Amino acid sequence: MRYSLFLILLLSMLHLPSLQGQNPLFKPGECGETPSPRLWLKGEVFQHPCDSLWIITPARLQLYEEAVQLILAWDTTRLFAELSGLEKSLHQITSSGRQMQSDYDALEEAYRKTLDKQESQIQGLRQALSEVRDGIDAERQRSASIASELRIAQKQQHRRSIIWGGSGFALGVLATFLITH
Repeated sequence: MRYSLFLILLLSMLHLPSLQGQNPLFKPGECGETPSPRLWLKGEVFQHPCDSLWIITPARLQLYEEAVQLILAWDTTRLFAELSGLEKSLHQITSSGRQMQSDYDALEEAYRKTLDKQESQIQGLRQALSEVRDGIDAERQRSASIASELRIAQKQQHRRSIIWGGSGFALGVLATFLITH
C-alpha cells in the first residue's frame, strides 16, 4: 500500500508541470522579465516557465527521492512470483470462462434443436388436428345427410303404414258389410 501511494504521488507530481499551462494563473510568456527557472538534479534539467521551483521544492525533492528508493528496493522476485500467480489465476479464469462459453454454446444449440423439434411436432399436431377437424366436419355432413334420408324414409314408411292401415280398415268395413248383408 505504501509503495503504491509513493508511486501515485510520484506520478502525480510529474504531471503537475504539464497542467500549469492550462491554469490561467500560469500562462507561458506571462512571467514578465524573469527568466525561466532551472533545476539541475543528478544530470537532469527541469525547466518550466514561472513556477518550476515552486513545484520542485526541497521537501518535494525528498519525496521524489524516497519514491525512487522505494521503487528500487522492491523485491522483484516476490513481485514476479505474484505476477506469475496472477497470470496463473488469469489463465484459470480465462479457461473456465472459455469452458463456460462452450457449455453455454452447447446448451444454446441443444435448446435450439429441442425448440426446432418441438416446433415440428407442434406443426405435425396442428396438421393432424386439422385433418381430424376435416374428418369430423365430413362425418357431420354425412350424418346429417343420413338423418335426412332416415326422416324421409320414416315419412314414407309412415305414409305406407297409414295407407295399409286405411286400406285394411276399409277392407274390414267392406267385408263386414258384405258378411252382414
